[in-house]
Amino acid sequence: MNKKIISYLTPGASIEEREVKGLKLRIHPTKHERALYPFSKPDSCPVKLCELATIDPVARVFFFLKREILRVPWIYNPLIASFPILLPYDEQFVDLIFKRDKSVYAPIEVAQKDIDSLADDVFKLEAETFGLFMFELMKDPSFRSMLTTGRLPKKPKVILERLDNLITNPATRGTFDEILRKHHDRLGKIFEVLLRQLPLISGIEVLKEAKENGDTLLEIAENSVQKISETLLRIGNIIPLSYNAVCLECVLRKQLAMPFQATLLYTKDFSLIERCHQCSGRTILHRINIHAPSDLIALIQDERLPEAIVGYTLAQLEDVEEVFIHKKVNPVINGIVKRGAQIDVLAITKDKRLIIVEVTRQSDFETVLNEELIHKTTLLEQIGLKYDVFVCVSGLSPKINHGLSVIKAKRAFLLGLKHLSELENWLADRLKIT
Repeated sequence: MNKKIISYLTPGASIEEREVKGLKLRIHPTKHERALYPFSKPDSCPVKLCELATIDPVARVFFFLKREILRVPWIYNPLIASFPILLPYDEQFVDLIFKRDKSVYAPIEVAQKDIDSLADDVFKLEAETFGLFMFELMKDPSFRSMLTTGRLPKKPKVILERLDNLITNPATRGTFDEILRKHHDRLGKIFEVLLRQLPLISGIEVLKEAKENGDTLLEIAENSVQKISETLLRIGNIIPLSYNAVCLECVLRKQLAMPFQATLLYTKDFSLIERCHQCSGRTILHRINIHAPSDLIALIQDERLPEAIVGYTLAQLEDVEEVFIHKKVNPVINGIVKRGAQIDVLAITKDKRLIIVEVTRQSDFETVLNEELIHKTTLLEQIGLKYDVFVCVSGLSPKINHGLSVIKAKRAFLLGLKHLSELENWLADRLKIT
């Protein structure tokens, strides 16, 4: 674990003080401090992930990609971060999907109708079950008495016994058995439709994000799917991964009844599928699912993991002496503690220069520029927190030309995923001329 990094401060007790070129700083924990606690343990999953990200540019960028958060209660790892990825694909075919061309879009419309019909089946089933139950229930004089008087039996066990008698009564048992038979039939239909159509519908919904994620990874990995697979294997050696793949060409172009799909659960030995094993198509939608262990859940939910990755990356620089991750910083001017600001990453160099980094996964240029970079530099100016370099690290596409000083007077720089992959080199060069 890098000793330069100060990630966790005890809430309500720890305050760090530093002096940078005559400016005193008071550094406090934030309300998210508990999420950072795993960084105090050298063998924790977050520490291992951040250490991997410092040496593997693809891993560093991976956690800035677009993803869905799924919460599944009652399983060992209840939070899943699902990253849709479209790697080398048939561009003309994907363009037809985006345009909703009839030649490929008809199966999607059929799948959507099947999914929508499930809601009607579920409502009918619930209505029939509830209606029958209430009908039989109201035949019992004791229940009618409870409704009119509002008086419940003193022992809840009495109510449960009466309900059990109602269901097991030979006079009503046949009716309830018929409801259960319909219930099982509908459940069979529901599972059949979900297994057949849900991967397609959910895949189409995230196709744009999958394309952007795939294009980004290929740019960082120099168009090598093998490099991406190797990185995912390294991540899988730290945290549990599962993998899903579905061939969109099987479904939409060939319209096969049984399209190619692959699922691997908690695997540490897989490679991304580049060609469909059934139709030889290239347009395969991948989902990389991270099953977050307990020490990673809050970091993903609170968006602190990207900040930690950037902080660990900065700590690799020889000129950097200390790195604070996600802290509230108050400047002290003329002995007066001024209003503070929440700083994602604060780095102090050996010659006492101050580097402030704002970290966001946001990928919209106008939003990043106005709500992150300009907003934060304006706030820092208002509270008198002077810095030598301000950097906004964002989820902007590698294809966007950025990395230049967008506010020269404020020494503020806007970086995207391409510069994130080489952040230590970019910043080392910047420090030489600052």
